[in-house]
Amino acid sequence: MSPSDLRSLYFKECDSTNDEIKKWIQKEPDLNHGSYVTAQSQLKGRGRYGNSWLDSPESLKISYVVRAIEVPMTWVPLLTGLRLRKALLECKAELPLDLRVKWPNDIYVKREDGYFKCAGILCEAVSSLPSVVIVGIGVNCETAPTIVEKECAAVGIQRSELLAKLTTSMQEPFYTREVERILLEHDEIFLYRRGTLVQWTDSHTTDAATGSRSTGRVLGLGSAGELKVEGRFGTELLMSHEVSQVRET
Repeated sequence: MSPSDLRSLYFKECDSTNDEIKKWIQKEPDLNHGSYVTAQSQLKGRGRYGNSWLDSPESLKISYVVRAIEVPMTWVPLLTGLRLRKALLECKAELPLDLRVKWPNDIYVKREDGYFKCAGILCEAVSSLPSVVIVGIGVNCETAPTIVEKECAAVGIQRSELLAKLTTSMQEPFYTREVERILLEHDEIFLYRRGTLVQWTDSHTTDAATGSRSTGRVLGLGSAGELKVEGRFGTELLMSHEVSQVRET
């Protein structure tokens, strides 16, 4: 697709860029792959499971139309994370960046006392257009919001530079070769390397705070982008679970 085919909308303020691009594509079902909506401020930004996404004025808030997909749609969050990580590494940062994709939809940056969340991805289907995925991205560029429950960090880059690099990348179709790269370079890309001890909420519970939790070691990824783990009952494939690392002494 040529740059002249790319379309975009900018809002000074909106509830959610994902919501705005959904309204747009409902009115224009043929909206091109890679078209996007961005905003200066979101009133109701959100993440997975309806969690709120808090951001700062300098953060990047953007949602893309994704279609023309060569791979199963379950890979879209991970492949978006791969592209976002690459775009961030190509930007001129205040500090050298060590970035990791936290399965399945976050980017973490390393600081002196560990890794902290700097970006999140939210993929949502469009019920009337089964071949379309809306990909929402939020990045703490120059500053990070203060969140008591979860510490986060900024990457120290210019929002405009990231917007240009990321949008160029998101214009490309999602290729099988990107899946092959993720599988090959798992330990260089992901926060949870092979062998990492993790815990997750069992799939039959919906309350991550009170639900039963299992532990196991990361083996890699499944054919649909699942997190493959070796647990108490053997190999399991996690798709929509909340996963966190277990600190070993």
